[in-house]
Amino acid sequence: MYGRKDLFRHLVAMRGKHGYAEGSSHAEDVDRSSPPLPSGRWTLGKIRSIHEDVMLVRCTHMIARSVRRLKRHGLLREPVDIAIDFHDICRYDKDPNMKFMRHSKHKNGTHLFNTLASVHCVTEGSRACLGVLVRTRDTFPADAVAALLDMCGDNGIRVRTLLLDREFYSAEIMNLLEARGITWLMPAVKTDTVKRAISEFERGERGAVSIHSVGSGNMRAGFTLIVRPAEDGDDARETATGSSEGESESFHHVFATNVSPEAVGSDPDRFVEMYRRRWGIETAFRCYEQVRPRTTSRNESVRLLLLFFPMLLYNAWILARHLFCRDGGSVTWITLKIFSRYLEALTQKSVRLTPTDPG
Repeated sequence: MYGRKDLFRHLVAMRGKHGYAEGSSHAEDVDRSSPPLPSGRWTLGKIRSIHEDVMLVRCTHMIARSVRRLKRHGLLREPVDIAIDFHDICRYDKDPNMKFMRHSKHKNGTHLFNTLASVHCVTEGSRACLGVLVRTRDTFPADAVAALLDMCGDNGIRVRTLLLDREFYSAEIMNLLEARGITWLMPAVKTDTVKRAISEFERGERGAVSIHSVGSGNMRAGFTLIVRPAEDGDDARETATGSSEGESESFHHVFATNVSPEAVGSDPDRFVEMYRRRWGIETAFRCYEQVRPRTTSRNESVRLLLLFFPMLLYNAWILARHLFCRDGGSVTWITLKIFSRYLEALTQKSVRLTPTDPG
């Protein structure tokens, strides 16, 4: 009676309601939809029939296909700014040894998480998800960065600048990016040597742009250090510098980049503005949580599909906004929630709607 399209319809119906596929919270949707939606038991059983390793490969290909679809419609053809970050989804399982689960700092009553490593375009107008992988206990940050950059390369994405959080501040990652010819920018961790550089800058003994290095022993990496005093009311102060250091250091933006000091010039402010684009990936994470289907299932295949599905909806939303804007429409009111409701109506009624249709 039901097939793959019905599975998709049920996943769309689950989004954004903060209910669970196993419960009866979607009974109303099942009753009123035409044709009827499958039950949660059928949907989860269908997903569980796929092995977790196969499901991970299929989910990864699903995102890659959505990126190629975006390119076919004119997006992501030019070099773009991208950002890479980790996103933790809390787990409350009794068994902490599941394959795609990892331990981390205690948060929201648990220390167990599903962690997604993702790369996003943060260029205005095309903020799509370009690639995702599930981080396990054996996945180090450098491994995740390399794999995500490979995904971008496989899909023909040309990188203009890679924006990273301070979590990626290490000689290993800097050397990796240098070997790949990637231009990168990240906040510098305020180690003792960086604090010393800030003090020298305040005394006039060091310029705002200078050469610095990080690492120990044979693993070292050189980079350009940018120091910029924070201004009153600067909304990026805590983001870029942190608030746990001493008073002198906490009032400075400190960035690391592989752009040469000559290319940086005497205008470090533009790098502060450039780094603010990285918040596009944080906005995407918040959007995912708005439409992520919930489940109490401990089956890894189920959890993988429900983790990846919001990213597919997100890319579909980016494409819909692009097409609507290209045809002369205004997209300011088309939020992801509104788009997902429209998509739900489209799948339930099995009719083709257009933005100009009064229905």
